Amino acid sequence: MIRILPALILLAPAAHAQQTEWTGFHGNGMAQKYSASTQITPENVGDLEMAWEIHTGDVSDGSGDIPGTVWSATPILANDLLYVGTPFYRILAVHPDTGEIAWTYEPDDTTLEPLSQPELKNRGVTYWEGEGDGPCARRVYIGTMDAELHAVDADTGELCADFGEGGILDVNQWNKPDANFPLSQLQPPTVFRDKLLLGWAGKDWHDAANPLGSVFAVDARTGELDWTFHSIPEDYDGVTGTSNVWTAMSVDEENGLAFLPVSSPSADFYGGTRTDPIPLATSVTAVNGDTGEVVWSRQLVNHDIWDYDTVAAPTLVDIPGEGGSTPALVQPTKMGYAFVLNRLTGEPIFPIEDTPVPRRMSRERSRRRRSPFRPCRNRPSAMTGAACSAWPTSRPSAIARASSTSCAMRAVTPRPAWKGRWPIRPPRAAFNGAAARSIRKAASFISTALAWRRSIN
Repeated sequence: MIRILPALILLAPAAHAQQTEWTGFHGNGMAQKYSASTQITPENVGDLEMAWEIHTGDVSDGSGDIPGTVWSATPILANDLLYVGTPFYRILAVHPDTGEIAWTYEPDDTTLEPLSQPELKNRGVTYWEGEGDGPCARRVYIGTMDAELHAVDADTGELCADFGEGGILDVNQWNKPDANFPLSQLQPPTVFRDKLLLGWAGKDWHDAANPLGSVFAVDARTGELDWTFHSIPEDYDGVTGTSNVWTAMSVDEENGLAFLPVSSPSADFYGGTRTDPIPLATSVTAVNGDTGEVVWSRQLVNHDIWDYDTVAAPTLVDIPGEGGSTPALVQPTKMGYAFVLNRLTGEPIFPIEDTPVPRRMSRERSRRRRSPFRPCRNRPSAMTGAACSAWPTSRPSAIARASSTSCAMRAVTPRPAWKGRWPIRPPRAAFNGAAARSIRKAASFISTALAWRRSIN
């Protein structure tokens, strides 16, 4: 169900200039999520009234033949229409002033199965506008969990036949042949000039040997592959995988850069199979938008064993200073940090230190060794008196604390917030020796992590 309150015309004088577009997931390519509209203010927001609402009908609780759904889509405003994607991969084009549906796109043959996620989902659509006029000069794209990308005419909802095969691009053609899940297109593409940048989603929590992380740049008109970015070396195939980009990206078209929030390698909570460094994992990485070549990369978590995916597109800003403004990006993280970097070079604007972490390493635990250092972001002294903080790294129940004057760490272990048995019971009588201990430790580790995740959801 969608409830939309376009009460803009009713609340403020027409003399105020209003923003008439929100063309992507984050509002614009710089991921700024900012609207310049002025009609809704703190003074009148309490007077908003329902103007209209629509119900898509694309919802399921999972009790029938159709799997359960979650609503994740952000509607976009472009071409004088509001475009909405649904968990059943339909697109609705809505007149924003009346709520009247201009057209609906419904795929002829789509797989409604949770192939790579627990439930059906879709995070919305992308709008792209080329030069000239005519059919498909303006397009809307929507992806599916079975790795298809559909391109439709933004004016009519008809498939754009020159894109992919009859308007549908099979992104899974670039997956490895024996992949254990498709390269699900749940996040709408990011537009860079006349290219679409495609990440993908998968089951990074389930197995270790997954498809290796990649981003594809395709022609917005034809779907032809232009370049591919790889986040993990090919010799890791069969050992680990993912470090994909499953969320939105941001772009700086003036400087020709695209910024990729790269996630953690698989398996999420065990790194014993991937002890060698993977520099691009859990990072923010800048690539040349025309070629895909890495310009710079900043790893935010060393040897990630806590699923600390880089979960959002960095916001691009210009920071004023005495010598002029500095082109910057602000990268939010699951750890509660916002890393502020020069977006042209990747150098920190506020210092980042690699600080030692507690190491309690026994012979049995050495196979799941942790990084000896973590990036620790110093806050601006004007704000916090040069305080430095850090995030938990030892166990799911461990809390890392920092003093107000240094990055010295100590970890404390509070009583677990959950009760009951672990969901995975370690094997006992059937195994003995070092192999048995390793298996039991790994099972216990995964059980603890799963229980911890449930406790915070």
